[in-house]
Amino acid sequence: MSMYTTVIVEDEHWARVSLRDKLKEFSEIEIIGEAKSIAEAKVLIHESSPDILFLDIQLKDGIGFDLLNEINFNGKIIFVTAYDEY
Repeated sequence: MSMYTTVIVEDEHWARVSLRDKLKEFSEIEIIGEAKSIAEAKVLIHESSPDILFLDIQLKDGIGFDLLNEINFNGKIIFVTAYDEY
């Protein structure tokens, strides 16, 4: 079985907790970090090079797409959001 490392980028505490709990069901996914802002995420992604990024679209310090424009990331991206318009 392949293992995949992931980083969760979500500014809402309870959304991070909920996603973390859901991902525990998948033994092949290892959460290697969490960030609650674009600034934190840039450092974490650069340092850890995850395979998968769970990325909130709307963060307190910008939009998830802004983060993608500022980093070099070749993994898979799964967008997460609570906003109906997305």
